[in-house]
Amino acid sequence: MVDEARVAHEDIEAYISAPRGRLRISLTADLATVFLAPLLVEFRALHPDITFDIDVSPRRVDLHSEPFDMALRIGALEDSSLVARRLALLRVGLYASPGYIKARGLPKRPEDLARHSAIRVLYGPQNAFWNLSNGKQSRRVALKSPFTANNLSVIRSLAILGAGIGVLDEGMAREDLRQRRLVRVLPPWTLDRIPLYAIMATRFMPAKTRAFVDFLSARFTRLNEE
Repeated sequence: MVDEARVAHEDIEAYISAPRGRLRISLTADLATVFLAPLLVEFRALHPDITFDIDVSPRRVDLHSEPFDMALRIGALEDSSLVARRLALLRVGLYASPGYIKARGLPKRPEDLARHSAIRVLYGPQNAFWNLSNGKQSRRVALKSPFTANNLSVIRSLAILGAGIGVLDEGMAREDLRQRRLVRVLPPWTLDRIPLYAIMATRFMPAKTRAFVDFLSARFTRLNEE
């Protein structure tokens, strides 16, 4: 009831002026650096009366008891009591360094991956195996993984250093491909997309939160279409 009263008060203010106030967000380091930082600058230009407290941590905060307005998370959701809005399905691919490919060979079909070192990502079904599809065929490949990480930036660094074949967001790997720090592995084959969610404790969002979630949804929709 207190939350609903606070939201109603803020919404009344929003009729008089633009959304305002301090927005408290929890998210992981790779989301902050790879995706969110450029969007924050753009959003602040549209809504200068909204300021941010950004908590960068892999910890899944308790939105019911901790002072956060929202969280951004990648992968499957665990707490069904929260309100989630899917912002994007991240396109991911397999990448490795030229040095790794020279030493271990270039996989020509999904079955070849069984002989390679995988850098596993902890988001969703890519955890213990990779599901690959080329539009006509599907393959499930079990992984031999010397490294597992829940941070895409760590996976990127390990792949560049030749530690194995890693799963990366396509946009994140674009510059590394151009600079030839990475090469795409099995480009005709795609993996399961990884969902990105905005998570709130209640559907009664104040104007500042609603404005930011709507903004992120629009921007990620545009990125998915590019």
